[in-house]
Amino acid sequence: MDSTLTWDQRLGWYARVVPAVLLAVLYALIAVEKTSAAFDSLSAAQGGGALSSTLMLLHSMSGAIFFSILGVMMIVRKEPIRRERRVIGWVLPFAVMAALAFVGSASAQERSTAVMLVATVLVIAGTAFTLYALRHLGRHFGVVSDVRGLVTSGPYRWARHPLYAGETITIIGLVIAVATPFTVAVFLIGLALQVWRAKVEEQSLTAAFPEYREYAARTPMLIPFTKLPPRSLSGARAVEHQH
Repeated sequence: MDSTLTWDQRLGWYARVVPAVLLAVLYALIAVEKTSAAFDSLSAAQGGGALSSTLMLLHSMSGAIFFSILGVMMIVRKEPIRRERRVIGWVLPFAVMAALAFVGSASAQERSTAVMLVATVLVIAGTAFTLYALRHLGRHFGVVSDVRGLVTSGPYRWARHPLYAGETITIIGLVIAVATPFTVAVFLIGLALQVWRAKVEEQSLTAAFPEYREYAARTPMLIPFTKLPPRSLSGARAVEHQH
């Protein structure tokens, strides 16, 4: 930290960095737990029941990769060009992250082969789509509703929040493998908060980029291909802000 910063600037720095580091550590711990579960599944596969154990292995390893990605992105973010100063812009993201971490930390239960196959496919597909979105989003990822630029390339041609879509697909796969009433309830609450969070972020993006209104009118929020994507957005270049 720069020693010339004022007290208010130092507080602002701590407010941004400390929560991000804590989330990164939490996600790293979940990734370690998922990796441990994967090794247990590997041992079980070698001892018999190869198909179900292999599905559990793939499910756990995909979950570990997913939370590792989130942990890394908490640390390597770019400085914003417009900071979030609204309380709701801070509370919503951390509520969503807490729900996501709770669901992710739940251990997968013994399920039928068909159920685990569906769960595993969703986790792998969601993680792959998350990586695809991050490839275009880069270091513009963030937690709170700071604006780091505008991205309209890649998956952002098809949905305004493809990273959230990928996360949601992954979490659905994790929930299916757990499927306790409380976990399902936390997931549904987290999903509702995620949509609210996206709308709050879009208010910030519209304020920073007037052309975002046109982009939002033509591009679906989370589910790709439910609207025809625009061919261009007033010359906007790929650099969105956070999801």
